[in-house]
This record gives sequence, structure tokens and C-alpha cells, in this order.
Amino acid sequence: MRRTTQILLTVIGVAVVGIASVHLVLGGAAVIGGSPLNATAEGEHRFFAALFLCYGLAFLWCVPGIEAKRRPLNLLAAVFLFGGLARLASIAVSGPPNAFYSAMLVIELVVPFVLFFATSRLPQSS
Repeated sequence: MRRTTQILLTVIGVAVVGIASVHLVLGGAAVIGGSPLNATAEGEHRFFAALFLCYGLAFLWCVPGIEAKRRPLNLLAAVFLFGGLARLASIAVSGPPNAFYSAMLVIELVVPFVLFFATSRLPQSS
């Protein structure tokens, strides 16, 4: 389970860093089905993309010495779930997003529970 969890974390971390990097470079234009942003929203978008990049790096930081990083992993998974719940709230308020983001919602609501399970199966650190 250790190696499988490390691979999962690496895939998540690399994907998040890649997505965040695209959003940092392209700004709001990276949002599939989005509309042009004004300067204020563009700056806000890039600010949160930088934070998202750090979130991806945190997943990658957990890969080596994974047994000793159970708490940070559970926190990262909880943040992932919270993001999915925020997207659900957005749907309730604003209506359904582009089909791509509807598919992402499924990932955002399922992957955290996979991470919780995988983390619980890791051997205890010595």
C-alpha cells in the first residue's frame, strides 16, 4: 500500500502543479468555458493559482518518508474534499459549470476518501 499511495500522491502532485502552472501563465484564459476577466479578477485568479501550485508541491513533499506524514496527508485530503464541497455550493448558487468541471467534481469528492483510506493503511512510522 505504501508504494501505491506514493504513486497516487505523485500523480496528484504533478497534476496540480501542472494545472496551477497553466493558470499562472494563462490567467483566466485557462478556465475552460470561462469568460474574460477584468484586471482585478485576473490578479485574484493568478494569486490563487500560486497557492494551488504550493498545494501540489505539498503532495510531492509527502512522497518521501510518507509514513511520517500521515497527518499532513489527511489535511491535504480534507482540503481537497473542501474544494469539492465549495464547487457543489457554487453549483447550488450559480448553476452547473462546464461539463469538464462537472467531471472534476466527481474526482474532488471521491479522491479525498481514497486518500483517507490509503493513508490509514500506511505502516506506522518508527
